[in-house]
Amino acid sequence: MKVWMLNHYGLPPKYHPISRTYNFGQCLLEDGYDVTIMTASTIHHTDVNLVEKGKKYKTENVDGLKYVYMRAPDYQGNGIKRILNMCGYYRSLKKNWKKFGRPDVIVASSVHLLTCMAGIQIARKVNCRCIVEIADLWPLTLIEFGRIKEKSILAKVLYKLEYWVYKNADELIFTFEGGRDYVRNKGWDKKVNPDKIHYINNGLILSRYEKQKEEKRLEDVHLDNPDLFKVVYTGSIGDANALEYLIEAAETAKNKGVPDMVFLLWGDGPNKKKFQDYCDEHGLDNVIFKGKVKKEMVAGILSRSDVNVLMGHPYPLYQYGISMNKLFDYMASGKPVVSNIKCGYDILERNQCGMTVDGKKENAIFEALMQFHDMSREEYDVWCNRAKEAVKEFDFHNLTKKLEKIIENG
Repeated sequence: MKVWMLNHYGLPPKYHPISRTYNFGQCLLEDGYDVTIMTASTIHHTDVNLVEKGKKYKTENVDGLKYVYMRAPDYQGNGIKRILNMCGYYRSLKKNWKKFGRPDVIVASSVHLLTCMAGIQIARKVNCRCIVEIADLWPLTLIEFGRIKEKSILAKVLYKLEYWVYKNADELIFTFEGGRDYVRNKGWDKKVNPDKIHYINNGLILSRYEKQKEEKRLEDVHLDNPDLFKVVYTGSIGDANALEYLIEAAETAKNKGVPDMVFLLWGDGPNKKKFQDYCDEHGLDNVIFKGKVKKEMVAGILSRSDVNVLMGHPYPLYQYGISMNKLFDYMASGKPVVSNIKCGYDILERNQCGMTVDGKKENAIFEALMQFHDMSREEYDVWCNRAKEAVKEFDFHNLTKKLEKIIENG
């Protein structure tokens, strides 16, 4: 069966670290499917364009997967040029898809809804099914993150497009568990059949993760110190990551005399210097900024922590669940997780492999960390083992079986 996967940001991992489409493609390939992935030619957060001006597209074979990079205009940041980039990818798909034959099924993935719209329109022309995958709720995410106003013309247009996509998709996959709740709350369940709504969260390929733990081991004086209780964060250091609450926990640990608790932060971002300056001014030598590392090094870091922390702001949209890639990296490390992101369908609490606290409540993060700090070794190991067991559900080989069932049962 020929499967086309449309994803604006679905580049192979050598270009971009978000690899959901690649992982699905690899697993589908192993199971005998013929997979073509069509992405935009631009690499997010860079000035690199894989297709030169004047060309329409470029093809490449990556690990057996056929990639088509559709020419889209260059952009930087989140302004008008990024919108034009999205529109350019949509136009390229509509103009050039005929050059690659006819699919048996299309899987079209957001972030933005134009990709999903293109998938539905192409599917109608070739008389095949289009499975739409929703990773972000647009425009709700943009509204709650303060990017657009709720009553703006743009928001109204996006809601209409979102409704059109949901209504016309043959199947809907949400990467968070509350997709049906969202459709029902919008009052769209009269036109969007709940039976065509599915849930396939993010995840990872566990065998690759386990290999990276051993082969990409980072030598580090703090990780290698058995006398320290290591609290580890990996990821961006920006407004959305709410690391001020983690810094407050470190300050509380310092003030309450917990000398062995050390906070190790791997990553970079616009708020890094601000937090470094704060820690220097307040003598927080228990907070250590480690800098940015390659994605393949993360498994070896997380697996040598004592607790990994998941940080963010508790936006109302999280009532429908969360699907952050790093959550599954954290769980696969076999160490407990402390999160300050209150959400519906909480995977950590359901599987009892982590604690979710109200990050805005004074000392909440510190108190959760202290529970693990003061735990007996036997009880701590139970939490670790639950994390290892729970993450198996989110191995991409298992997630792909769910996708294949949707592909085959249409």
